[in-house]
Amino acid sequence: KVEVSGGGVTVYNKENPEGLALEENYLSSGTRTYGNISKNLKNSEYFVLGDNRNYSYDSRSWGPLDKKYIIGNWKALPNSWAEAESILDYLSEHLADIPDNASLILGPPFIYLEEVIRIVNNSPLSVRVEIGAQDLAVGDEPGQTGEVTGEMLSKLGVRYVIIGHSERRWKMGEPDHVVNQKLE
Repeated sequence: KVEVSGGGVTVYNKENPEGLALEENYLSSGTRTYGNISKNLKNSEYFVLGDNRNYSYDSRSWGPLDKKYIIGNWKALPNSWAEAESILDYLSEHLADIPDNASLILGPPFIYLEEVIRIVNNSPLSVRVEIGAQDLAVGDEPGQTGEVTGEMLSKLGVRYVIIGHSERRWKMGEPDHVVNQKLE
């Protein structure tokens, strides 16, 4: 069971029958989890919340999601390759916790993408984890300074890309027509 109230999130499960209030220190200051929701979840469901909660459309809007894909967007973190390795180590240790019917897709920053792919492909993670990119350019024209094209990602073996992310839309003003062009 998940409850959203008073600006926070509480999770109830076998380990925490009295409820565990989430400490979400990764949220920007001033971010509140708006809403007043209590939802019992099936074992095959997740209740997902965007990290920029004041502007996110998430399970508060559309309800729980099936455990088909679990996508971990690393955003502009970690701050070092050592931190990236510790994330991968943690995932290796907890691989059995990922539901059998779910695929885990990691979206590291582009600077770490190639190395994360190499490590995942040469470890037990390769059975359950795939790598995605955080964004891609419109089209594959080479003259796009600072952009990453679909062709570049394809050469790395990347099959998934996070496009239309709320931060790009809200903070960078990325409109629907640009998101649609990226889908093409």
